[in-house]
Amino acid sequence: MKHLKKFLALACVLALTLSLTGCGPVARLISNVASLAADDSGDYDDDDDYDDDDDYDGGVTESDSDDVIEDDSEDDTEEPESDAVLPADDVVNGDTQTIGSYEVGYVDVPADFVTFYNDVYLGPGTIQYSDMTGSTIVTMQYFDGTYSSAESCATGMYMQFAGDSEVDQSTLTSASVTIGGVNAYQVYCYYPAYETYVVTWSFESPYDDYIHYIAVEFDYEDYYVFEMVEDTYRFTY
Repeated sequence: MKHLKKFLALACVLALTLSLTGCGPVARLISNVASLAADDSGDYDDDDDYDDDDDYDGGVTESDSDDVIEDDSEDDTEEPESDAVLPADDVVNGDTQTIGSYEVGYVDVPADFVTFYNDVYLGPGTIQYSDMTGSTIVTMQYFDGTYSSAESCATGMYMQFAGDSEVDQSTLTSASVTIGGVNAYQVYCYYPAYETYVVTWSFESPYDDYIHYIAVEFDYEDYYVFEMVEDTYRFTY
């Protein structure tokens, strides 16, 4: 959310470290969910808060763009087709970088993404990268003992979105998907006032006992970043 991005000495930071600082909707929600997790005993009512009836194969897809990834502006210009919104030249030409760690796993993002420093402390091992505007952000995190399961982590995130008045509740959706070759719980929604989409994955790893968490917040034109994260996530470098 652009109005929550608090840039501290932006010119100096960009010149010296090429990094950003701020707090978007994902950061705020992660912080809230982390505080809820202190009382987590694994007793979420998953039937009420994480409805399996909403699940479908594949999670967010380009075919969902009419319902979820949509342009709510009043501009009369024609909205581009799904394929047209993907600035694929940079990606196809290999202009990417790998980010991550052995704790959170690895994904590919555009080469011009920089480290994003958040105003909210998200816990040890958290990795965040963003575009140069600080509006498209990739967050990778792990929880050690905070949640009883990946499903309870996703349920906590879903509850936070459901209680946020800035979220278009008609877009709030949960799904069972696959990322990095493992099953994951996906939650996503749209913030119309900021033209920002948020997609989250909660999942467990075959290599450790952590609950892994990934979030991407992006605008319509940066949908391809979501696809990059979904397609390239892996547990090892």
